Amino acid sequence: KSDAKNFIGIGNIDIKYNSSNDLNISSKTQIKRSKLNHSNNIFSNTNETLNTFRKEAKVKPVFINQNIEIHKKFSSDHNVSLLGNFSYTKNNQNKSWESNTNSFSTLLPIVNQSTIRLNQINNLEKHNYNFLIKHFWLLNRTNHIYSTIGYKVRKSLFFTEENQVLDNETKSLLAENEFGNNLKYKLNDLWIGVHYKFKKGIFTAKQGFQAHKYSWDVNQSSILKKSKWVLLPEMLIGIELNRSKKVELRYALKTSFSEGKNFSNRFYLQSYNSIFKGNENLENELYHSSNIQYRSNSLYRGLSLFANINLTKKVYGYVSEVKFNETNQFLTTVLLDNASESISFTGFVRKRINKIELKLDGRVRKSNYLQKIDNLIIRNESNSFSPGFGIETLFKKYPNIETGFN
Repeated sequence: KSDAKNFIGIGNIDIKYNSSNDLNISSKTQIKRSKLNHSNNIFSNTNETLNTFRKEAKVKPVFINQNIEIHKKFSSDHNVSLLGNFSYTKNNQNKSWESNTNSFSTLLPIVNQSTIRLNQINNLEKHNYNFLIKHFWLLNRTNHIYSTIGYKVRKSLFFTEENQVLDNETKSLLAENEFGNNLKYKLNDLWIGVHYKFKKGIFTAKQGFQAHKYSWDVNQSSILKKSKWVLLPEMLIGIELNRSKKVELRYALKTSFSEGKNFSNRFYLQSYNSIFKGNENLENELYHSSNIQYRSNSLYRGLSLFANINLTKKVYGYVSEVKFNETNQFLTTVLLDNASESISFTGFVRKRINKIELKLDGRVRKSNYLQKIDNLIIRNESNSFSPGFGIETLFKKYPNIETGFN
């Protein structure tokens, strides 16, 4: 039996200003406030014994987002844009579990009673700041230079506390066995980017790089500070065979950091029988991303073609690990070399014959990724193929019919 009560409120404020001297200013504000109360009761009968399990969750998320953009055209050759963004997320959760059977993880230091009642406080606050200055320099009609300076700040406050309600109604904190988190995490990203774009005949090319200086602090039972430089090249090549046929090739070296709470170094409950422990020694992922795309659209022949190939390969990336503490297990995240790679193809053909359109679609994906179970590393493979075919009538004065399969 389940019971849920939801409330959500959303507010938006948009302001725009356009002047006659090529100055444009815009501001967008969004506020979201919601409240969720959810309960779930499970009853089962084993050997004429009634087993009960109850879960309750109270969640009160808050989200605030503020965007400001300023665009100024100084001349026909020089444009400057200033972009600012602030976002705030607060997600406080109060959870409780109650059962007359001890089906909880044995890693929890629980006092054994006829009825076990557990409570959890799980609070997460995130502050994100993003500032950006872009300069567009048009050297001539076929040569452009784009310069960017940016600064990002990401802060996270993560707090967890688990306790057990005893038969005498007192609460026993489960701080033993490394439970309970109080984390302050801050990531700074100062970066510059330079890109050069030119056009020659049917070819258009854009190449450049971003240089990032990352520094991050992890403040909990211990204080950890790290910093590093990351250079990220990228490239785009476009070939316009004619007005209806285009080929585009993209490549970029990309990076990302995990969520702040994944740096926590103590246990917390994800569910009644799943325990997670973060990894304060995590660093950034690094991966290659490339894409080739072909488009063709002929109105005269009634024929449209599209094909897209994506390739992603992680130089090093995040991997989920199952670790064991004696006979007890828990989940964590580690950073491994060659963590995953995938290649996928998506394409379709559309052919119009009088008032009928024939459709043929196809999706193919092949990937592999690492998993770690204690000290054993396993590589998994996944392959999928999804074809599709359809027919659609295109009448203007009569009802139309569309059918197909996937």
